[in-house]
Amino acid sequence: SFFVYLFQQALQDVLGEVRAEKAAAVLQLLHGKGGTVGKLLLEKGDYDKVMFTGGKASGAIISKLAGARVRPVSLELEGHAAIILMDDFDIDRAVSEAIAAGFGDAGQRCVALRTVYAHQKIYDEFVTRLIEKTRALRIGDPMAKTTDMGPIVNSAALKEIKEAIAEAKRAGAKVAYGGSEIDISGDLKGGHFMEPTILTSVSSRNPIMKREIFGPIISVISFSGETREEAIFNAVKMVNSSSYGLSNAIMTTDINLAMKAMERVKTGVLYIGRGTTGAEEGKPFGGVKDSGFGREAGGLDEVTYLKQVYVDYHGKPRMANMADADIIMKRVEEVDRLL
Repeated sequence: SFFVYLFQQALQDVLGEVRAEKAAAVLQLLHGKGGTVGKLLLEKGDYDKVMFTGGKASGAIISKLAGARVRPVSLELEGHAAIILMDDFDIDRAVSEAIAAGFGDAGQRCVALRTVYAHQKIYDEFVTRLIEKTRALRIGDPMAKTTDMGPIVNSAALKEIKEAIAEAKRAGAKVAYGGSEIDISGDLKGGHFMEPTILTSVSSRNPIMKREIFGPIISVISFSGETREEAIFNAVKMVNSSSYGLSNAIMTTDINLAMKAMERVKTGVLYIGRGTTGAEEGKPFGGVKDSGFGREAGGLDEVTYLKQVYVDYHGKPRMANMADADIIMKRVEEVDRLL
């Protein structure tokens, strides 16, 4: 890929051509399918650890194959990101954050927003403003600065998104906005474009709440409670009911309430006061539950192991833990004297 080429060029600039050639194996790129090349590497390759980003099904296979050789694995898998929106948070800001997180990259990110849990007091107003701002989005050429949302990656992905919406509707969800493929003419004709879609009347049992959809779909669900604390804890329970736990967010101006909720949300990444995307680059990134385990960009600790070294400077042979045993026995004797 172009990235590998740039990396090798950088090596030459820093190390010189001869030394860079010796260091070229630091980064390698191998093309092939997971079921053939990937399987062969896992079963026969010389590796110390596997770090994988992809789907849950593939992650399970990789974990099994690497586990058979007792090799550690880090898996960054699927997500179903959610925002908990309290009634004290600025609605216009919440709408902007939701659109950026849910419709940016046409929702084709593992941390893309899938659900907004909006407090009952502001639910209707939030949905209204979300529709208004979504309707104004400019959809088209992803390379143009004036474009707000680009295409879906291919026809298969577009078909899956449309099928997911149809399935959600059959289960009782209502399309508040969007829901259809866009036929764009001109130079972009033949591209795979989808309307940004907003769903309401979505129950926790709806199939769209139980899977990762790589597309521009946001479901909006209300929550409430007798007190503000009870309300946000009810929303946290709804978030935690998902089998995923990659990226989630809490929007409230009450930092004490946010901290109490933060302790209870089962997630790898948590944003407070913004959407579910944007700050994961260069940070320890990963999830819990079906979203995987381990952390990417976690520094050297993720790709090294701890080595214990014991140096015996005592003149006579003894057990490695003898010094600790001597200290313990002296303390026992002191306690006996006190008693």
